[in-house]
Amino acid sequence: ALLSCIMRRWLMTLCTAWFCSCFLQGNNPQQALAAKTISVDRDGRNEEACWDGGEDNSCQTLDFAVGGLESDTAILVSYSHDFSNDSFSRVGNLANVSLMGAVANATAKQQEGLVEISCLQLGNGLAFNGTRGLTISHLYWKNCSVLSPSNAVTSTNSSHEQRQTHHVYAGLFFYAVSNLTIDHCGFTSSRGLGAALYDVTGAVRISHTTFQENAVLLQELLCVVGEHELAPLGPSFLQQRQGQPCSSQGGGLFVELTQCGGFDMVCEWNTTSVKYATYIIDSCKFLNNTNNYETSTIGVISHSTSLYNPFNKGGGLSIQSRGGNYGNTFHVSNSVFVGNRATWGGGMTLDILDNTTNTSFCLSNNTFNSNSAVISNNIPASSGGGLRIALLSSAIADSASSLTSVHLVGTNFTNNSGLWGGGAVIVKAAPVLRKKESSLVLLMADVVFESCVWESNIGLWGAA
Repeated sequence: ALLSCIMRRWLMTLCTAWFCSCFLQGNNPQQALAAKTISVDRDGRNEEACWDGGEDNSCQTLDFAVGGLESDTAILVSYSHDFSNDSFSRVGNLANVSLMGAVANATAKQQEGLVEISCLQLGNGLAFNGTRGLTISHLYWKNCSVLSPSNAVTSTNSSHEQRQTHHVYAGLFFYAVSNLTIDHCGFTSSRGLGAALYDVTGAVRISHTTFQENAVLLQELLCVVGEHELAPLGPSFLQQRQGQPCSSQGGGLFVELTQCGGFDMVCEWNTTSVKYATYIIDSCKFLNNTNNYETSTIGVISHSTSLYNPFNKGGGLSIQSRGGNYGNTFHVSNSVFVGNRATWGGGMTLDILDNTTNTSFCLSNNTFNSNSAVISNNIPASSGGGLRIALLSSAIADSASSLTSVHLVGTNFTNNSGLWGGGAVIVKAAPVLRKKESSLVLLMADVVFESCVWESNIGLWGAA
């Protein structure tokens, strides 16, 4: 029995190592050529005729050009300018759409080859819903904060969870999008999240992109769209501020595979919304993002699997796998996490919850430096200055091959700090005992650290 257990673990480690080294070759979504190109340039005119495309028929601003998006359309932006729509734009149920900066004519961020899109007021931004085949490249999004639903849970019983959906700000928001590519972009100074992805499926690639200084400002916790205040959206655990609370979700990049397959108020606890998705986050920078609110009036709930709290987790990057999602793969590689702050997982947090099975995570050749898990007034503890991994899935696995695995290779943790686990912390559920052929088989999700460096991390309990 002991030999069998060792062989199973050796095989899983071998397969995970192969996944880490080869996975980058298998996630390169090919998008069909656009049938129409809408140009945006300084000499254009914001008239509906520019939506027809053509070399001599351009729009003047991106926010106007988005109104002409349809399937098989590309928008080519040739100069940096303000995004000044009255509230925000939503793009839904289209296929093969691209938003691209024309690098040669960029007038700002030229040293990085990006066209800057600067949002003028809180609530400006873009939300994509149900788009199939979406590419965003060479655009630098600044001060953008579109208001969109989030996915928190307030109560539970034996068969389902009752939730109230409240809202978050994000520079760009993606829901139920498939085959998404974000390449050579930047997200900075959002008054919430730099970018938020909910139930994004298929082949997802985010590369050569910077998430910098995205954080909620305390005075902007009030949910506002344009001049119209939203009705109270917060559940009972959110203490109302001026009667209209907004979620305090901040940070660089937020990814969630949801429990309900959306933002339904009631769902079965093991609903499958995403399966066999492949995520690559490669050569990205997560710099000085904040997901921690020492002075906010946001209340606190348990961060257990039965009562889910997405707040204050992951300053730079947060990945949440919920419900009955299975067969998904994530690879975070060649990226740097510097100066990020959160209560749990200053640089990054990875939560594997509910009934998640057969999911693989690989972190390779990343650097976590000077991130911190910070104690807030409302939360008495913090953990994982650089990285927090929570393996809390309650799934019953049939075999070791159906368990979730996490493999970190060639990753450096330096100068990170947290109360528990200055460099990293792992929170694991109890092993699964599964009866098989009149015997009990011990099954436990694997976390493997290989060729990692731990230096000058600080923690009261577990500095490394």
